[in-house]
Amino acid sequence: MKTKKITASIVLLAACMTAPAQGLLTGYFVDNYKYGHKLNPAFASDQSYAGILLSDIQFGISSSFGANSIYHQLPNGKTAYFLHPDISADAAMKQFSQNNYLSQTLDYNLVNVGINMKHSDYLTIDLSLKERFDINIPYEFFEFLKVGMNGASSRYDIENLQIYQHAIVELAGGYSRDIKAVPGGLRVGGKVKFQVIADDACLNISNMDITMGQDAWVVRSKAYGAAHVGGLKLTTDQDGYVDGVDFDVSKLGIAGMGVALDLGASYSFNGIIDGLEASVALQDLQLFRSFSDNAVYAESDENTFTFNGFQDLTFQDDDKIEDRADKIADDAKELVKLKPADAPKNISGIKTATPTLTIAARYKFLHNMMSAGLLYRGEYNNLRSSNILMANWNFAPKRWFNISLSALLFEESAYFGWLINLTPKCGLNLFVGMDGVPMHLSSSFIPTERLYSTVQMGITIPFGAIESHR
Repeated sequence: MKTKKITASIVLLAACMTAPAQGLLTGYFVDNYKYGHKLNPAFASDQSYAGILLSDIQFGISSSFGANSIYHQLPNGKTAYFLHPDISADAAMKQFSQNNYLSQTLDYNLVNVGINMKHSDYLTIDLSLKERFDINIPYEFFEFLKVGMNGASSRYDIENLQIYQHAIVELAGGYSRDIKAVPGGLRVGGKVKFQVIADDACLNISNMDITMGQDAWVVRSKAYGAAHVGGLKLTTDQDGYVDGVDFDVSKLGIAGMGVALDLGASYSFNGIIDGLEASVALQDLQLFRSFSDNAVYAESDENTFTFNGFQDLTFQDDDKIEDRADKIADDAKELVKLKPADAPKNISGIKTATPTLTIAARYKFLHNMMSAGLLYRGEYNNLRSSNILMANWNFAPKRWFNISLSALLFEESAYFGWLINLTPKCGLNLFVGMDGVPMHLSSSFIPTERLYSTVQMGITIPFGAIESHR
């Protein structure tokens, strides 16, 4: 039975999400960055290229907390979990904010091609797998774990504990060209992305009321879960509550379909202020539809029930953190009791998603060997909105060699980024870089502060003549 409960949680603890991150921001101002078109569809590489399997791999993670929120140093110099009895509630809780989130993204290109055409036209085709996971844990949940019945009140009202997970297969086609009728240098581009939703799941605990007693706790929760995965079926216990899942392979199918549009433009002020460029991009103007016949739904009945878990939350010096954390996770699953439910009335309707906005400017100097740029990016998803500011310096002593360095400000925390881009005319093109290098690490090289990091690398094969677009 325990295995079935864990399986059900994995399926339902998961996201009705928009598309994952688009590319490495540090590469935005690099002329020969092959995937500049992922950041702005008006951008084009100066040489055609093709890639397969290893051409573009991108992994990102961000969080509002780091290891110093979970692990604390004891007076004896040892490191302990925040639930350790020698760590005061005040010391533990000041590390958490009202909403504590963790996000993870993966973008893996299977096949991609960029082709320089006549009249400075540029065409891109990409087939990729994209995945995203987001979780938001409110302050009151950590307070409930740490303080328990030792606080001013033994009642906790926990709101907006949310978990989302989303995976898609995406086929994208992009096109850009110069607008020669406009003085200076105007270039515009667009990209259409057709998306097949492989899975889409969410759990939203809008309210959880816990009253703690000496022998047992009384819990009332209002929660909703959905999993759009073909062939999935929820199983229940004798009381009708979800306790596991079954799969029917014969009914496997897609969870939904979607289409997204990217628009972008860049303008060179040559003849007015030589070397100055400005650009803007609006990405993921998205419509999608989930298929209710390949989905399961569950919701709480809002009845009160008795909870007997979390018998001992304190950590001792000789405890294995992994074992105790697993025990807490197992007990926490019992805080939410869901029953199978019918599909919401509007579930099969067409939905929209919030886009991403990028505004940037740069100035080239020293015969275009160097440039300095500023960028703003607004990102939005189901759990939160975020704003990123970036200052960038790019050095290109040769056409085939670029080093780009950036300083990023994300939610009042500063990070730096880097990119090395090697683009010889023939052979292999190689790039590797990172946005948001962690500035504070533990002795085990674990980030101790809030995190915003994206790693990208890839290998492509260039072909054709060289033609400058930027």
